[in-house]
Amino acid sequence: RFIYTSDHGQTESIPFKDYFRETLTDFIKKSLNDPGIEIIEGGELKYKEVVNQIEYVIRAAIGDVLWSRIFHGFYKMIVRKYCKTDYSMPPKESIIIMPQGDIAHIYFNIKKKKMLYEEIKKFYPKLLNTFLSHKGVRFLALSSKNGPIMLTKDEMVLLNEKDRAYREGFPFPVFNQDFLLDSIKEIVEMKNSGDIILFGSKIKGKVISFLPDGRGIHGGIEKDEQEIFIISPVSCSSSIEGVRTPKELYSIFIKYVKPKQRLEKSL
Repeated sequence: RFIYTSDHGQTESIPFKDYFRETLTDFIKKSLNDPGIEIIEGGELKYKEVVNQIEYVIRAAIGDVLWSRIFHGFYKMIVRKYCKTDYSMPPKESIIIMPQGDIAHIYFNIKKKKMLYEEIKKFYPKLLNTFLSHKGVRFLALSSKNGPIMLTKDEMVLLNEKDRAYREGFPFPVFNQDFLLDSIKEIVEMKNSGDIILFGSKIKGKVISFLPDGRGIHGGIEKDEQEIFIISPVSCSSSIEGVRTPKELYSIFIKYVKPKQRLEKSL
């Protein structure tokens, strides 16, 4: 029998603050040099956004719209009754940083909807270039008038499939470039993702993590973060090369189930 740890791999990481001797918050404060803007790391989002995030997770796990709505109402009732935390956004103009491994979500509170690339350039003209100039940031992903986009120091890529055009190896060689760009597009389009999404660089074989602690990252943009791996008590006679989906992975597992059990499972 197999014991498998994940359908996507893991790679070594190093915290941003350990490698660069400053936090992402410190870097942004220093770069903007504007005391009128409050920079909050790990700050709280709007109450509605917190509830929406929980609903998204439950809906993804259960796949039942009715039950997710029931949970949504139940969660709202419990939070309002028992939670004393104030989920309102700060009244002051703020930039909120929510780190998630080698990804960091940047939120603005100057409007209710996500800010577009064109709006960010207008309100914070230096901010995008500030992020891209840092060695710890590989690229950015955000929304624009032309749809989701990806920015590096040198170029912009439209992520909508019909508009997509990129040179070979951009932004870096992976097993399936379109799959990666589709995944980044999905993150940008998520209701609760940041106005700007930062992706950490890979330096000396280690991925930069925006979390304060931790030495491992998985499910990210690096090739070794995306590939499945299997741990088993005996050597594996099946090749996992080319396996990209849980369904394909299952076809390997089922070979090692006894015929009677296999029939029962299929029924």
